[in-house]
Amino acid sequence: MPIVANNNEHYDMPQIRNIIISNRSPLPEEGNNGDIWLVYKEEQEG
Repeated sequence: MPIVANNNEHYDMPQIRNIIISNRSPLPEEGNNGDIWLVYKEEQEG
Protein backbone atom coordinates (compact mmCIF):
# COMPACT_ATOMS: atom_id res chain seq x y z
CA MET A 1 0.00 0.00 0.00
CA PRO A 2 1.56 3.34 -1.02
CA ILE A 3 2.03 6.27 1.29
CA VAL A 4 0.05 9.22 -0.07
CA ALA A 5 0.27 12.78 1.22
CA ASN A 6 -2.82 14.52 2.54
CA ASN A 7 -4.37 16.93 0.06
CA ASN A 8 -4.26 20.26 1.90
CA GLU A 9 -2.60 23.68 1.92
CA HIS A 10 -1.03 23.76 5.40
CA TYR A 11 2.31 25.23 4.39
CA ASP A 12 3.51 25.89 7.94
CA MET A 13 3.69 22.23 9.03
CA PRO A 14 5.99 19.45 7.74
CA GLN A 15 4.38 17.02 5.34
CA ILE A 16 5.31 14.21 3.00
CA ARG A 17 5.10 14.55 -0.77
CA ASN A 18 3.86 12.03 -3.30
CA ILE A 19 6.92 10.62 -5.06
CA ILE A 20 6.44 8.91 -8.41
CA ILE A 21 9.30 6.97 -10.02
CA SER A 22 8.66 6.27 -13.69
CA ASN A 23 10.46 5.62 -16.97
CA ARG A 24 8.46 8.40 -18.67
CA SER A 25 7.50 12.00 -18.04
CA PRO A 26 4.07 12.70 -16.57
CA LEU A 27 1.12 13.52 -18.78
CA PRO A 28 -0.61 16.87 -18.11
CA GLU A 29 -3.48 15.19 -16.25
CA GLU A 30 -1.17 13.12 -14.02
CA GLY A 31 0.16 14.20 -10.67
CA ASN A 32 -0.66 17.16 -8.49
CA ASN A 33 1.00 20.39 -7.47
CA GLY A 34 3.79 19.49 -5.03
CA ASP A 35 4.32 15.94 -6.31
CA ILE A 36 7.87 14.83 -7.05
CA TRP A 37 8.12 12.91 -10.34
CA LEU A 38 11.45 11.15 -10.94
CA VAL A 39 12.13 9.90 -14.46
CA TYR A 40 14.76 7.22 -15.04
CA LYS A 41 16.22 5.87 -18.24
CA GLU A 42 16.82 2.15 -18.64
CA GLU A 43 20.29 1.38 -19.93
CA GLN A 44 20.68 -1.13 -22.70
CA GLU A 45 23.24 -3.88 -22.28
CA GLY A 46 25.89 -4.44 -24.90
